[in-house]
Amino acid sequence: MKYRAEIDGLRAIAVMSVLFYHAKFYVAGHHVFSGGFIGVDIFFVISGYLITFILLREMQDQTFNILKFYERRARRILPALFTVAAVTTAISYYILMPSAFKEYAGSLAATFLFVSNIFFWKQDSYTAEASDFKPFLHTWSLGVEEQFYIFFPLMLFFAWVFLRQYMFWLMVLGALASLVLAEWASRFYPDASFYLLPTRGWELLSGSLLAWLDFKGYVAEKEGFKRALPFIGCVVLGMAVFLMHDKMPHPGIITVFPIVATMLIIRYAGGRDPISWLLKFQPVVWIGLISYSLYLWHQPVFAFSRTIAVEDPSGYQKLGWIILSMILAGLTYWAIEKPTRNRKVTSVKTIWSISALGTFGFLVIGLYVYQAEGLPNRFPEVFARAIQAEVNYGAKVKDGDLSCRNYFFEKGHCSLEFGDAKTTLVTVGDSHVRPLTQPLIDVLKDKNARFVPLIGGGCMFALGIDMPKNGLVECDQNYNNQRLNVIESYTNPVVIFGSRFQAHLHYEIYDNKEGGSTKKDWKRYLSKEEYRQYAEELAGKTILTIQALLDKGYRVVIIYPVPEVGWDVPGRFIKMAPRDEAKLSSWIKNYLISTSYGVFTERNKTAYETYDSVPDHPNLIRIYPEKLFCNTVAKERCITMDEDKFYYRDDNHLSYDGGKLLVDRILSSMQENWGITFER
Repeated sequence: MKYRAEIDGLRAIAVMSVLFYHAKFYVAGHHVFSGGFIGVDIFFVISGYLITFILLREMQDQTFNILKFYERRARRILPALFTVAAVTTAISYYILMPSAFKEYAGSLAATFLFVSNIFFWKQDSYTAEASDFKPFLHTWSLGVEEQFYIFFPLMLFFAWVFLRQYMFWLMVLGALASLVLAEWASRFYPDASFYLLPTRGWELLSGSLLAWLDFKGYVAEKEGFKRALPFIGCVVLGMAVFLMHDKMPHPGIITVFPIVATMLIIRYAGGRDPISWLLKFQPVVWIGLISYSLYLWHQPVFAFSRTIAVEDPSGYQKLGWIILSMILAGLTYWAIEKPTRNRKVTSVKTIWSISALGTFGFLVIGLYVYQAEGLPNRFPEVFARAIQAEVNYGAKVKDGDLSCRNYFFEKGHCSLEFGDAKTTLVTVGDSHVRPLTQPLIDVLKDKNARFVPLIGGGCMFALGIDMPKNGLVECDQNYNNQRLNVIESYTNPVVIFGSRFQAHLHYEIYDNKEGGSTKKDWKRYLSKEEYRQYAEELAGKTILTIQALLDKGYRVVIIYPVPEVGWDVPGRFIKMAPRDEAKLSSWIKNYLISTSYGVFTERNKTAYETYDSVPDHPNLIRIYPEKLFCNTVAKERCITMDEDKFYYRDDNHLSYDGGKLLVDRILSSMQENWGITFER
């Protein structure tokens, strides 16, 4: 098809929107490019337009060949992707912690199985590595396009042969069905809607509809009022970039505005209007030409820069990331993309050989590293304790073939019995209770006891309230009612009740006021006022839940909030600590990673008031983690480590050693208050 420079200009708008969105420039606390994620939606429309037009022309000329189609896709996508993957994997080997390297390896394998979008959708969105630190997160969009390329050409060819007169309306019907599905799913299953092809297909089909109009010869006039349509499209895109945000139900009806704006530009740009001139301005076109490589490079550059940074990066540093990404993209475009797209330079046999070997090689690397738990032995011995602290022992516990990491009532629950099982201990709550799992097992395994973990990542145990979705479990009333049913199935259990209550009660993520903040936020699509009302209801339901357990005659242990940190403790230690064993011990004495006790008390005020509202009861024990970690070594500070141990595995979850401290306090309190001991 005839080359249209303005489409490369539109690509430039798309890719720069994504870059500035991911860089996160803030002014007065506001994310300036909060809607820059719509750059991906622009790419989808462009891709649907170009691919469909080429396919239709080939079908008309009777030159359509599915193998040649996939060869063109391989030339376009794979060589640059192999280049970025090779560099990204090498750097990841040296700087990513084991859990992050394992997750990266999984995404690497998924990328070359063309299911990267499904991989990121299926991850536990609460406990997974934060988005800003995932080097291959952006490949989800490649997964969507690759799946579209697998199905769409064959469906289009079938329609061409048998339903040609209905092709346009079939595409309209498919786009509308996908849009309706997206609007519904974005409100109830936002992660699935964001990542999966059925809810993204309408964006690609929007481009396909434009291609049909061009193919059928419906020429777009570019004079008179229609000269203003590209300008209107750009204004709408600009408004979307600056006004949309990721709490909106996207993709959905709101996404129609940037999609239609993109369609207006593709359809009507190319005339003598100022916007067409700007889109065809050579520097803008140049960015469009390198846009694919730029998109590939930017996420690893940004993720690695954030990973190695000790403090939050400045705006100037972020501009440096963008410039570096553009330099790498330019080199990749000229050295890799252009030669491999040219059949005279790279033969058909060569491109298929490169594609097969590269895909197989990265698939093997990804699966190997994933199975090897992120190769924890990569690091120097001096960092062995920090690496060990990161291990999530609670996620490894099994009851036969059943994983005890999270409770799903469809699969059943774990019940680990030791000896004569005279006493049943039940841990119930979210992932902040999980660090107790392995230490409890280590204590109970030689005793007469039963241990039942009922953990739900991101899900408090609060009856009578539907919690915001977190991507792992529904967190609705039915889920917690099922957990209550399990508790009631045991005779006189001891219920150990806990959660990251402070985070559930606050709309804002945790900020330690010293440059560290929680990198994950699992709340979805609630305004501040809506969340305030929800938090009030949650506090009330929590009190009623604890009281209900006591009214049933159960003994209850309330674990008050564990101090949040805001820094990934093992990772921060590795960034800052000397690699010389001789210097390390003296460095640790002078620098124990800690946070403000004042910030902790302010953050947890509502959580403490809620728990304190539960009246004292003979069957109630209150455990205060702050007494283990705050005002111990240093006044007005909460420590995360000492000279021998790391008490945290990330920025808010306790490590095995931190969990063991808490378990020891719980068991000693049970013995002191209730006379419960665990003996053979």
